[in-house]
Amino acid sequence: EFITKIQQQLNQFGYSLAITGIWDKPTKQTLEAFQYHFRPENYSGTIDAETWAILQALIQKYPSK
Repeated sequence: EFITKIQQQLNQFGYSLAITGIWDKPTKQTLEAFQYHFRPENYSGTIDAETWAILQALIQKYPSK
């Protein structure tokens, strides 16, 4: 499930988010916060290719220990 993967990736990057597999309000708000910080021109809380690519690049650049 893609929503679960998004939640897991946000957690891996350091956001505290429950893995529910549901596009719930906390997930949307967490994604908005991520976008506001790393992609301020679009912080809609909706996942798109650019947001996903930024998240993946940051996880690769700063892997968790």
